[in-house]
Amino acid sequence: MKSKNIYHTLFLLFVTLSLSAQCLETTHTPFAEDSWLSCQKGTNPNPEHPSSHWIMYDLGFEYVLDSTHFWNYNVWAQSEAGARDVVIDYSLDGINWETLTTFVLDKAPSSYKYEGMAGPNFNGISARYVLVTALTNWGDPSCTGISEIRFGVEETIVSVDPEINTSEISLEISPNPAVNEAMVSIQADEFPSSVGLYDLAGRLILVREDPRIMNINFDLKTLPGGIYFVKAAFEEEV
Repeated sequence: MKSKNIYHTLFLLFVTLSLSAQCLETTHTPFAEDSWLSCQKGTNPNPEHPSSHWIMYDLGFEYVLDSTHFWNYNVWAQSEAGARDVVIDYSLDGINWETLTTFVLDKAPSSYKYEGMAGPNFNGISARYVLVTALTNWGDPSCTGISEIRFGVEETIVSVDPEINTSEISLEISPNPAVNEAMVSIQADEFPSSVGLYDLAGRLILVREDPRIMNINFDLKTLPGGIYFVKAAFEEEV
C-alpha cells in the first residue's frame, strides 16, 4: 500500500492593521527604508527592454489582477529619484512577457500626507509576474525608486488538485479578510494530515500537523498585511 498527498488550496486576503511602509491606510512614509531604490541598472527580465532600473514582483501563483495603486519615491528631499515614465509588463512564467501599458508616475511630495495615485488597471488579466521598468525619473542622475505598489486581486481563488472530488472536500475561512485571527473549517470524510498557512513565495508560515480536528484557528497578530493561502493535505491509499 502506498499513500499520496492530496492538496486543496485556498487563497486568502488577510489584512492586518500594521503596515510597515504606510503610516496610515492610504498615506506613505517619507523614509528610505520603506522604499525601493535602484542605483545600478541591470539586465531586464524582459529582453525587449535594455539594461534599466526595474523591479519584478513574483506573486507566487497565478492571480486575476485588476486595479493598481502607486506610491512614488517619497523620501525627504529625494523625490527627484522617483520614477516618471514607467512600463508595466506581465507574465505567467517569468519568461514570456506581455506589455500592459506605459504611463507617467507623478512626482511624490516627500510628505507624510502622500496618498499616491491610481495606476493602470489590469482589467481581469491573469498573471503571476509583474515587471515594472522605469524608463525615466524626475531628475536624479543615477538612482530611481518607487515606494510601494498595491495590486488589486480577487479576494478568494480556489485551486484544487484535478484528482480531488471537490464535492467531498471543502475549506471555509472566516473572517476573510481577517485582522487578528482566522478560522479554517474543513468538510471532508477524513481528517487532514496537516493544514498550513503559506505566503506568496510559497514559504510555510504556520502549520498544524495531524490536527485531528476539522476547525483550525490561525493567530495572525504577528503577520504583516498581505495575501496568504491555506493548504490542507490528505493521505489517500492507492
